[in-house]
Amino acid sequence: MKAYFWKPHEDSESGIAVIANNYREAKRMGYSWWGSEHGHECDYIEQRVKLVKNANVEGLKEGPIDDFIEGLKRGLYGYVLEECPICKSEMVEIYYDDEQDRIGCDSCLYPEDDN
Repeated sequence: MKAYFWKPHEDSESGIAVIANNYREAKRMGYSWWGSEHGHECDYIEQRVKLVKNANVEGLKEGPIDDFIEGLKRGLYGYVLEECPICKSEMVEIYYDDEQDRIGCDSCLYPEDDN
């Protein structure tokens, strides 16, 4: 099994990490997830799927990974839009810093950079 990132079209920043055996399966699973979550379909031809290198897929089941925090920790996502677990700001970009083993927004993870 490998990790892939599916998105509805080339210019989209949103999408879903998918654990699958190949690109074709990842494309099918991402397309299905998008329709069920967003209630609308995207153009099947415009979809994009890319391999996520160096992601930790050990123990994950095949399919979309919509536990975004777990996905961050495993390297499936670079960032997600969620509530910051530290400052509780809503719908901000949160990141996983593996050196600190912490998840949070830029302001919480790197407060000295705010000056």
